[in-house]
Amino acid sequence: MNTSSAFRPTKPRRVDTPKGAVSEQFAQVGGVKMVMNRLGIGQSQTYAYTDPQSEEEISFFRMVALTSRPQRRVPSSCALWPAASSCP
Repeated sequence: MNTSSAFRPTKPRRVDTPKGAVSEQFAQVGGVKMVMNRLGIGQSQTYAYTDPQSEEEISFFRMVALTSRPQRRVPSSCALWPAASSCP
């Protein structure tokens, strides 16, 4: 069984990399489940943002929404069209 390229959400992340910084931020806001709830995204997408082997990158808009107060769920349309009038 080849596990070298298997998806493992807990693989080590260097803190001096973008993926490491995102992982640290996710931990500071309460973990993966909290991030999923606040951003309205699934578990696979959430882990992909922190996975060094994934090409997925979290948007600046989502990081701001995740770290700003009041903390509420971001409407899914805002992820695609942040200039929409209903976006925070």
